[in-house]
Parts: sequence; structure tokens; C-alpha cells
Amino acid sequence: MHPVVDGDFELMTKRSYLPVTSLLAHAVLALLLAHPAWAQEAPTFIPVQGSLTGDDGAPRSGMYAMEFRLYAQEQGGSAFYAETQQVSVDEGVFTAYLGDGAPTDLGNGSTSAALDLATFATRPQGVTFLGITIDEDPEMTPRIQLGSVPFAAFAQTCANATTIAGKPASAFQPKLAGTCPTDQAVVGVGADGSLMCAPSPPGPKGDTGEPGADGRDGQDGKDGENGEPGTDGRDGQDGADGEGAALPRAKWYGADTSASSQINTDQHALCALTRVNIDGDTGASGGTYCNVERNSNGRWTLTAQSSKAGVRVRCSLYCI
Repeated sequence: MHPVVDGDFELMTKRSYLPVTSLLAHAVLALLLAHPAWAQEAPTFIPVQGSLTGDDGAPRSGMYAMEFRLYAQEQGGSAFYAETQQVSVDEGVFTAYLGDGAPTDLGNGSTSAALDLATFATRPQGVTFLGITIDEDPEMTPRIQLGSVPFAAFAQTCANATTIAGKPASAFQPKLAGTCPTDQAVVGVGADGSLMCAPSPPGPKGDTGEPGADGRDGQDGKDGENGEPGTDGRDGQDGADGEGAALPRAKWYGADTSASSQINTDQHALCALTRVNIDGDTGASGGTYCNVERNSNGRWTLTAQSSKAGVRVRCSLYCI
């Protein structure tokens, strides 16, 4: 059996058997409608579409076991990916999706890993070839060089992109990390994306504001320590002589019980008893005293008195 290209490529109709991996416009639309989630992220399947005819050129129909292998060489070498799947053929037309089958032996005793689109990142465009085996037939020749579809699918996986605009990821600044304190500014970025901070420089001086309102009076402070005494002032001038009657001169008064002496005067402002003499038997019973009084009219009275026989009392009064 010989698959031939579907439709548009005349070159394919001249070869007796040649599978095809080209995506026709109607096939792409059918793929997107059948897998709506693929509109969100790159699909992990590679569509393969072709026509299958017998040796007589008649299109075939039915279920066929197909093995798909990917090589880095157009001829010879070992496959780096292999899978098998049951493919439905209708009037010669079939569609299969690489990555949807069961991994098989790579031909070197090891089983193929699952299809990973990142595999194409390490292979420059144009150096990946597809080999197809149907049922028990040998692998068809020649192998078919894959177009740009798997490479475009890998490019959509931005997290695994190896270059951006031809530059490696190391050529770009990593994501910034961290923040600066409120009183500092960013002055640089480290190789790991960390921010370098430094105190912010002072801004230009602003205009002078309006004067503020007067504050409340503060509390009185504590009294200070006493200062050194000042020098004596100059003597003042003598005052004028006052008017009025002259006061009497100081005077002594006396009272004696032997002479029944008693004084009575209102000529003095102040009088004081200055001396008391007692002659005789002072131990005898009876009253013996000197008495000074000033009545409500300002009169001074000095009295010497003794009620004991043979006892003499003498009193002295000084008045000013």
C-alpha cells in the first residue's frame, strides 16, 4: 500500500508512496474546533494527514496499524521518537496525531519517551524527518522532512523558549525583586533582579510658608536663686521737724512701803519695773509685792505693798 499526498502538491502524485505532514487550511480549522483548549496553550500533538492507496492505485478504507518515527537523519540512524496507533482510513484519507499513540521501541532496545515539544528546540528547523510503517510492511522511503508546524508549536511555549529575538535568556534582565524603604530610592538592579537602594537626595528648598499662629504662653519658671546683696544706698536727706508737743524725758520713779509711797502719771508711753528691794524677814507669811498698772486712760500706777510687820518693800520704775 502506498500513501500519496492529499490534493495540492503535484510532486507527491508522481511518487508511488509518500506520506505527508502538511497541514491544509481545512485541517487546521477542524483541529481547533475539535480541541478548544488548544486555543489557550500550545498543543502536544502534531497532526499528520495523507492518502492511502493500494498497489492498484485504489483508495483504501478501514483501520490500519501505523507506526510513526522521528529521525535526525533523512536516511539511516536511530529514531529519537516512536509510537504506534490505530488509524481510521476513509476513502484513502487519514489523519493521525503524533503524541496520541503508544510509545514503542526505538530500535535500539529502549522504549521511546512521550512526545515533548521541547525536543524540537534542540534541532534546527529542517533536520527532523518522519518515517511511517503500515501494518507489517517495511518503513516507507524516503522519509519526510517536517515543516515548521512543530517548531511553531514549541515557540508558543514561552516558558521553555531557548532564545528571544535570537538572544539567550541570560541577555535579559530578571524580574525585579524586593522594594526600597520609603526614605530611599532605587539606584541600580543586581544581576539576580534585586533592587539596590540608597538614601534619597534632598529635594529643592520650598517656598517659605506663612507664619504660624502664636503658641500659648508657657508656665512660669521657678524663682531664681537670690543674688548677691547690693551696695548700701546713699543716706537720704534729713526730714523736716515734726509738729506736736514734746514728749517728756525718761524718768525714774520709786515707791516705798515705809513711806506709803505711790506714783500716778500719764506722761509716759512705756514704763517698766526695774528693781525690787525687800528688807526684813522674807520668810514670814503675808503679801509683799510691787505692782505696776496702766488704766484705760493711759495712766501708770506703781504701788509698793507689804502686809508683813517689819518688812520694807522698795520699788523702782523706769519710764520713757
